Amino acid sequence: MYRLIVFICLCLGMFPHVTLAQLSADFGSVGQTLTVNMNPAHPAPGEQVTATLDDYALGVSFSTISWFVNGQEEAALRNQRSIAFIPRELGQTTTVTARITLPGGASLETSGQITPYFTDIIVEPQTYTPQFYAGRALPTVGSLVRATALVTADSGTINTQSHSYVWKLNGTTLGGGARNGAFQTSYTVPYGNNHTLSVEVYDARGALITRRGVNVETADVIPVLYEVNALYGLSYRALGVTTPFIANTLTLRAIPYNLDLRSTPRNTFTEWRVSGRPIPNESSDPYEVTLERTGFGQSAVSFKVRHREALLQGGEISTRLDF
Repeated sequence: MYRLIVFICLCLGMFPHVTLAQLSADFGSVGQTLTVNMNPAHPAPGEQVTATLDDYALGVSFSTISWFVNGQEEAALRNQRSIAFIPRELGQTTTVTARITLPGGASLETSGQITPYFTDIIVEPQTYTPQFYAGRALPTVGSLVRATALVTADSGTINTQSHSYVWKLNGTTLGGGARNGAFQTSYTVPYGNNHTLSVEVYDARGALITRRGVNVETADVIPVLYEVNALYGLSYRALGVTTPFIANTLTLRAIPYNLDLRSTPRNTFTEWRVSGRPIPNESSDPYEVTLERTGFGQSAVSFKVRHREALLQGGEISTRLDF
């Protein structure tokens, strides 16, 4: 056994090039597994990016790792498995290269490229709010949402007709897949407190240039009561818990914030109640009612609305009348 070990060692010493050649061949054969991963993969301008070398499949120890950013070596980052850097300006490509050098001199390189874009998704819920409301409409379960993707490069907003878009709702592709020029899409809000909308943008060569996702919270339909004055019209001040009933008549209007714009009297249920009892509404507008004062005292008036096709779209509001 001792003689056999000595013989093997002598053979390796006489033919070192065989061992190195074999190692170099093995090293090249796993070149496909050497990659540089970027996080985030699609940054905004000025956003820090972390490049990480994935070389664990090589299983090679005592190697030297060198990093190059746009062709210039970052000597201070030698032998680091990840580096942080700020990419070039808007629309300009940054190339990051990692080089692994073995003790025998063989080396292998891998590169990654990253191009910053401004990518925005504009979400426009198609739900109702009055014109005097200073806020924005919010999406409700079963309502319609229109979304627009705006991608800005160094030359300005990209030409939408030369790019393809893939929209996804909670990971499910909308519209059947990639569509040329489809920078806008519409979808129905799914069940849940929130949902994720994302878009992928591809150039004419089919290369992914940017990806963006947003989390959209789901709201409720919120009815709010307002007084309608015969002389001044609709008051912009919402009624509170109690409402003074001084005149002989009082006209109330219920505004259902965030109700689907596709709602009609046929697909919505509305009901007015006074002291817990439904009252007939002689008005042609189901969201408005006129009450007559009889005597003195207190009484509760309430309004309820419910979408017949999307049952989670609905709400109720009430106020106490003091007369």
